[in-house]
Amino acid sequence: MKHTKIMTLAIGMICSLMTFSSTVYAVANFELYNKANKEITVTIKIGNTKKQVFRIPAGYAGQRTITDNQPVYLLIQEEPGISVNIYKKILPTDKTKYITFNPAKSPNVYPQTGPYMGLTKKTESGLSLSNNIDKGYIQEGSMAQIAD
Repeated sequence: MKHTKIMTLAIGMICSLMTFSSTVYAVANFELYNKANKEITVTIKIGNTKKQVFRIPAGYAGQRTITDNQPVYLLIQEEPGISVNIYKKILPTDKTKYITFNPAKSPNVYPQTGPYMGLTKKTESGLSLSNNIDKGYIQEGSMAQIAD
């Protein structure tokens, strides 16, 4: 009887923890897919917030959950200190910001289309493209916008 109460209490706590963690989890609304043949370093700044730096290996995507109503400033570097810096600004919107970096194309940063020429309507990571930005939201940025 004593063990049954403890088991019931433990199961109840696990269920409540799972419910809480599922409500806290948010789907990423920003993804940058790296189609370069080498790792890139990305500096991201949302509005006036502190910038974050992360690396994305070749052929992979980096995801973040960001504030919708703020502009997003990006600095993309293939080889920090050696290669050309790429600055972009993404206008504020409630749409998802799933973009691709491909230095072999022009423009080199553009909205993701997904595999099979967009027929799956999902990103390579499986995120829905139904509410994604179009190319009009991606503008040229500057070093001043990303600086602290």
